[in-house]
Amino acid sequence: MPKSSLSDEELAQIINGIVSKGGWPKVAELLEHCHERNAIIASGSDQKYFHKIIAYRDFDILFHRFQSDGDTVMKADIQFKRPSRFPAPFLNRNRPLVAKLLKLLRPQYGNLKVEVKEESNEEGVRGRQIHFDVSSNSFSWHASTPFERWESECAIYDEPYSSGQTDLNRIRIRNDFIIFRFHRK
Repeated sequence: MPKSSLSDEELAQIINGIVSKGGWPKVAELLEHCHERNAIIASGSDQKYFHKIIAYRDFDILFHRFQSDGDTVMKADIQFKRPSRFPAPFLNRNRPLVAKLLKLLRPQYGNLKVEVKEESNEEGVRGRQIHFDVSSNSFSWHASTPFERWESECAIYDEPYSSGQTDLNRIRIRNDFIIFRFHRK
């Protein structure tokens, strides 16, 4: 099945359209022309974007949530996923995309961010979280703290060489994930 491949400019259009007030039309315009899976979708629903088949470089992009209020995106959860391969688990191959996302977020949030590293898993791999516009107290700034308790507007979850939600001991497949979460305050 064909995928729509995003350019650097199109990725920037999506991220900027999400974090900027009034940016929803730019996101919708771009996503309208992307390839779709066959699915029954309620007309007028933002869920139609969940069924798009989109890639950025070697990552598949999955839209788990899009909620808008008029022309402004209120919530967006996007997952970037690709199979892990060497040099993982020795080197985090997600770093270039995380750096690109940080660069795209800099005009909105500046360099004010909170970064926490996750505990190493059994294979010594550590992920990290980067939160922007954090309102919670610093005593709750831990990798195990759920997104909602961070009280942040935007977060990047960098999860290299991960088994996702599956127990590491039950599955041999590893993927590189980057999760972008945005919930407008």
